[in-house]
Amino acid sequence: MIFIIFTSHRTDNFIVKTLIVEDDAGTRLVLAQTLKKRGYPVTVTGSAEEAMKVLKHEFHPLIILDLYLPGMDGVDFCRWARQRTEGSSYYILVGTSSADPHDLEKILAAGANDYIQKPYQQGLFLVRLSVAEQQVKVLAQRKEMEDKLAYLATRDPLTHVYNRSQLDPCMQTALDAAQRGTISSLLFIDLDNFKTINDTLGHSAGDRLLIQVTSLLRKNTRTEDSIIRFGGDEFAVVLHGIGMEKARAIAERIRVEIDSLACHQGDKSCTVSASIGLVLVDGMFSPDQIMAQADSACYAAKSHGRNRVKTYEVSDAESPQTIANTGTAYAGQR
Repeated sequence: MIFIIFTSHRTDNFIVKTLIVEDDAGTRLVLAQTLKKRGYPVTVTGSAEEAMKVLKHEFHPLIILDLYLPGMDGVDFCRWARQRTEGSSYYILVGTSSADPHDLEKILAAGANDYIQKPYQQGLFLVRLSVAEQQVKVLAQRKEMEDKLAYLATRDPLTHVYNRSQLDPCMQTALDAAQRGTISSLLFIDLDNFKTINDTLGHSAGDRLLIQVTSLLRKNTRTEDSIIRFGGDEFAVVLHGIGMEKARAIAERIRVEIDSLACHQGDKSCTVSASIGLVLVDGMFSPDQIMAQADSACYAAKSHGRNRVKTYEVSDAESPQTIANTGTAYAGQR
């Protein structure tokens, strides 16, 4: 019995990527040749285990799958595919030599979209393929919309960095790494006198400045670091796997570069600077507590004249309970 999952073919300028999961070499060859003639990019595997590795690295919307495979069989593989994050976006066509209604029920219950009798008859196979093409296109459009909505749910619409909702997940990643012995750092960046810029030059100038600052932050961090727009003129940056000394150098470089920025609107102009709080993420405190510490350090930087980096340090007299209370009191307000 054979499951077929189709993943990639061009129809109306739409690419349908195809994965063939078939242990019979002759059948694999025939399927691959047929699909390639129709313009499908094809990946061929001989077992479910190989196919799983392929799908973990690359999305294939269309899959052709043999039911009886060495190791994991087609039914279990189909269930596994459906349980993946993108599982609802696969189109699964089953090729089977069985006419047993119970077998066909199992195939469909496992998540297959359609089935076809083996050995394949070219005319019928091409009809099924045409149906699959159209369905893959519909599924792809739905996946594109879902991906876009998921992106918008986690991103700031102006700067396209993470929004505030992603601070805790990013911090938790750093805390998990700290438990394994890898220390990280958090920068809390507050632009000085940002309200003055908005009031003097207008909100469009303020928006352009925020985009400039975001670009500057990207330039001074790595792809594995996390940039979060925390509030109107506030950013949090999680420097994953970077300790205090290097983090302070990065913070100073960011501060200097922000200090060199200027906003212009007509004949008016304003300069900008940043106060930055720096905290070590070493696994001793919760995300809220760490954020409270970073906020306190940033406030201290402002209190000492703005345009500076202030490292937060817990004094010997300050107990973890004090920090816990601070974290509880902190509700994201400055």
